[in-house]
Amino acid sequence: MTQQSQEFNQQRTLSHGKKNETIEETIEKVKQRIIETGDKPHVTVARQLELLNELVGFPLGQFLLQNGGLNGYWTDYILEHQFQGRVTGIDTEGRSLTKFEKYFLDKTPTFLATQERYIYFGKIIQNYVQDDVVLASLPCGVMRDLLKLDFTGVENFRLVGIDIDYESLELAKKLAEEYDLSEKVEFHQEDAWNLPFEDEFTLLTSN
Repeated sequence: MTQQSQEFNQQRTLSHGKKNETIEETIEKVKQRIIETGDKPHVTVARQLELLNELVGFPLGQFLLQNGGLNGYWTDYILEHQFQGRVTGIDTEGRSLTKFEKYFLDKTPTFLATQERYIYFGKIIQNYVQDDVVLASLPCGVMRDLLKLDFTGVENFRLVGIDIDYESLELAKKLAEEYDLSEKVEFHQEDAWNLPFEDEFTLLTSN
């Protein structure tokens, strides 16, 4: 990452701010906060500490605890889980999912709604696939929502990925290579509130 891109990320990324501390330091801070706050009407300190221990038992939980949000990689992980991890019980690295992790990914309303929206939007976007179409995604994350579309029989099209997060854009570029679509895509690191585009896209979606 260039220094300019890194500074841009640090100043602008709101969904998942990186902390300058280790996961161990983050866990300890959360533990102390739970203990200092004490029992709550609906949950005891002991139960909160149990849940914390379960949350940090898998990579996604650690990322959420430390960053307070999702980046492009973990958003894609959650969306694709319904096609892979939910079926096999194994993540993309070959690791068996924990019981709490399965609940997190398969039962929580927010994640379920996001996964269902992903499928629904994919069907709608597919209807726009035709020659001379320009499809854009903002923020694009790894942009699998556009890259996995069926372009059979369509020669002239362009895919545009826009994101403020440099790391997500780099992952999107690699994924475009995997789908053999590198020549059809372009990526821009931009602030969503200050875009240099005007009437360029047939359809603008959000991942």
